[in-house]
Amino acid sequence: MGTPKPPRCRRALRRAAALLGGGLLAALLAWPAAAQPARDDARAARMQERIDSLTALLAEKTDPAEKEQLARRLESMKQELAIVEQRQAIDSREHALQAQLQLQPREQLRAVLQTVPSDTKDVTARLSDLATLRAQATAELADLRHQLEELPRPPAEPAARPPAGAPAAVVDAARAAAAAVRAATARRAALEEGISVKEEQLRSIALQQEAAEVKSDLIARAQTLREKLRAADVAVHLSLRGLYEQGLLLQGDSASTRQLEGRRANVEDNLRNAEAAVELARQKQEKYDEELTLLENRAAAAAAPAQPTAAPASPTVVPPPRRAWLERFIASENARRALSGKRLEFLGAQVKALRETRTDLETQSRLTAAGHRFLQEQFRTLWLAYLQRLGVPLAVAVLLLLVYLAISRLVLPRRYRREELFLARRLGRYSTALVAIVVAAVFLIEDITTLATTLGLVSAALVISLQDVCASFFAWFVIMLGRKFTIGDRLEIDGVKGDVLDIQLLRTTLVEVNAWLGADQPTGRIIVIPNNLVFKTKVFNYSHGHPFIWSKIELTMTFATPASAALALFRKVLAEETREEFAEARRAAAALERRYGVADAEYEPRVHTRIADSGITFSLFYVTHYRQASAVGNRINRRLIAELEQRRELQLAYNTLSVLTAPAPAGPTAVLGAEPEEPPPASG
Repeated sequence: MGTPKPPRCRRALRRAAALLGGGLLAALLAWPAAAQPARDDARAARMQERIDSLTALLAEKTDPAEKEQLARRLESMKQELAIVEQRQAIDSREHALQAQLQLQPREQLRAVLQTVPSDTKDVTARLSDLATLRAQATAELADLRHQLEELPRPPAEPAARPPAGAPAAVVDAARAAAAAVRAATARRAALEEGISVKEEQLRSIALQQEAAEVKSDLIARAQTLREKLRAADVAVHLSLRGLYEQGLLLQGDSASTRQLEGRRANVEDNLRNAEAAVELARQKQEKYDEELTLLENRAAAAAAPAQPTAAPASPTVVPPPRRAWLERFIASENARRALSGKRLEFLGAQVKALRETRTDLETQSRLTAAGHRFLQEQFRTLWLAYLQRLGVPLAVAVLLLLVYLAISRLVLPRRYRREELFLARRLGRYSTALVAIVVAAVFLIEDITTLATTLGLVSAALVISLQDVCASFFAWFVIMLGRKFTIGDRLEIDGVKGDVLDIQLLRTTLVEVNAWLGADQPTGRIIVIPNNLVFKTKVFNYSHGHPFIWSKIELTMTFATPASAALALFRKVLAEETREEFAEARRAAAALERRYGVADAEYEPRVHTRIADSGITFSLFYVTHYRQASAVGNRINRRLIAELEQRRELQLAYNTLSVLTAPAPAGPTAVLGAEPEEPPPASG
């Protein structure tokens, strides 16, 4: 018997043979397509040679009849050569077209789909049969295990064989006991081997079911891709939702590809183990045959009659020969050998099922790869089409931007200046953005609807968490539409005073005024306040309606000062120093009255008096532009100081402190101080 080749060498040889066979098959299939152009080229070459020879022969002929005959033959061959060359050109274009079609992902997918059946009836019927067979095998396995558990212990082997000349009944009893032992041993061995065979059968059925399930998955996957191919031929409405779904399909397909690769590697490992198990089982069966042959020969030799020898010392007790245990071992091995063929059959079925699974997984892998390329092509096509669709709103947005730049740089500076120009440009930017959003919404209404539907579930949470932001956003509309303040106005909000620099969607920027300076001068600090403060606190506007505000100066004169003279002086100073401010304030008040229909106030200088602790207090009321309040107040104060310096009878009252002193004591008390007087004794 020859030495068997290792399993790895056999697998390598089988793979090489398969690759060689596949290469030969591909060559045979491609040979007709490649042989036809070669035949045409050879034919064209031969015809060209004949044409050349006929042309030379025609030049040599002088007989007109022969020359005419050769000329007709030459023309016919040229026409035939032209037809062959045209057919070669057509074949070349046809091959190029086929090659181009084969490179397209859609055609590649269709080529793979042609190798996959479209019906799962056979697979379903096979799964049903395998389920029935598995239930039957499971029941048989349980029965075998039960029989093995219920199998009684084998009867005891006789301690010694009957002596020579023993009665026939004793010899028959001994032979019956030995036969019972052999039968029990064979029965136990058969049950144990039967359990092992049934387990292999169940594994085989499980692998066949897995192969059928893989086939079913392959058919389902192919059916899904067929539906996608049919859907790809229908016009698709472009939307972000479609792109998102296509992207999800690509991600899921990539995950399926990775999972499939892992599954293929697992099947390859199981197949190598199953092939090795089949090879070992076949070798084991061969060893069974060899071992049983040797044991049978040994048993036959032991049963042969022996040469006569001298009588033993004790003829009544003969030790048992080795034939009894040998026969028991042969019986058990025969029982195992009888079932090893079934076990080998089930192992072969496992290998076959694993190979089928591997083939289907390879087909599914090719199908998945072709489907992935097809989905990538679809996604790329949809993305390019969607970008092309975005071209119109993008062009409109660019046009709006150019129009805004032209208006903001050329038109607005001719009508507005400084703060108004800044605000007009800011509103122009917002208006341009709003129009661009509206135009995009017209073209992308479905995407916006989908987005709104998606965000509808979280919109309430967003509003609650961003309520200050939303309030500031809507406050901007209130500010801009209500026109209660604008850029350049002086405001006092929540105890902060400043001039408005900018009004954005969410916040208003101020430059701080007054603060620690004690005068209406900018401090240099920038204050940013949220717009929603207009809903929460009072807003004081120094310039709404007109820019003039009231201010006052308080002077306290002594009681000795003539009140009428002081009053006349103060009225004169106010009238002279604030004449222009009051005139402008009257004109502004008239405009305010026309706007609201209510008179603001009587714009005349006023002096109020009241009696204070240290004199008479005069309150001088006047109006001033809110940006000139400090300058006007400073001017009036300087004029009052100059007038009071010239009129000595008008005295300013101020707080005085009188200190009364007593004569200094003499003696030690001058240094130590006087002793405190003792209180008088309490009465009664």
